[in-house]
Amino acid sequence: MSSVLVVAVLVVLTLVAVFGVARPYRRSAVPALEPLSEPLEDRRLALLISLRDLEAARGSGAIEEEDYARLRTETEGRMARVLRALDRMQHAPPGPDGRPSGRDSTRVIAVAVVLVAALGVGLVPSLMRSIQQRADATTAPIADTSSITFFEQRVRQHPHDVAARLDLAHRYMDAGLFGDAYRQYVAALSLDPNDVEALANMGILLHLSGKPGRGLRFEQRALRIDPAYPQALFYEGTILLKGLNRPKDAIAPLQAYLKASPYGSEGDQAREFLSLARRRASGLASKQGGG
Repeated sequence: MSSVLVVAVLVVLTLVAVFGVARPYRRSAVPALEPLSEPLEDRRLALLISLRDLEAARGSGAIEEEDYARLRTETEGRMARVLRALDRMQHAPPGPDGRPSGRDSTRVIAVAVVLVAALGVGLVPSLMRSIQQRADATTAPIADTSSITFFEQRVRQHPHDVAARLDLAHRYMDAGLFGDAYRQYVAALSLDPNDVEALANMGILLHLSGKPGRGLRFEQRALRIDPAYPQALFYEGTILLKGLNRPKDAIAPLQAYLKASPYGSEGDQAREFLSLARRRASGLASKQGGG
């Protein structure tokens, strides 16, 4: 047998041996890539972080009880909307990427609710400590409750958190800093173009800035996403009545606001605007009938 043939046989036997050893470790298929994170799930986690930050700020005295209560209520409201959206998404038929559907939705909601509840466990003890601290420090200087430093710091720490952007924008609005508020609402909408809270507040901001037509379009866009969102209903009625002098058209959204949120913070003003809209609409109808 020639040396060439011997070498060839040895090479073949070696390749067979290597193949046999490596075969058990060979992947039968390319593993599927981990799916990208769900934006709504990211939003839920960001809101949980916001609640945690609020607890920390309250405990350190960075924000007052009144601000804390309002911000917690707003944040929990956002959480409820995100959970409803997650629930709808989870119950939808699976898409081409094969993401799981309804069976995980209950677990997602349960985990989020438990986490929110866990954050609230310390509310009563913390409140008692705060009351005691205030009683013990009656001679201490009163804190500046209008400060927005805390909210600006939150945005710097969490620039991709829509809730942090909205909280800061609201504070700017309260302070009359419309330009700063506008920039924060724009940033929030760049992160989530369908956030109804950002859309509604952008609309009323544009109205206050002398652009009621543009403001109305933002309210209508918010209501296409969530037709029963109270704030957008109230702002739509306000813009139609005060900004565009369309009292007849303002009646329906103001009525819808009072129905959706009968004890809402804008209830008294909504009833006043509704009465004014009816009087103006009646007056216009009388003029047109007389003409």
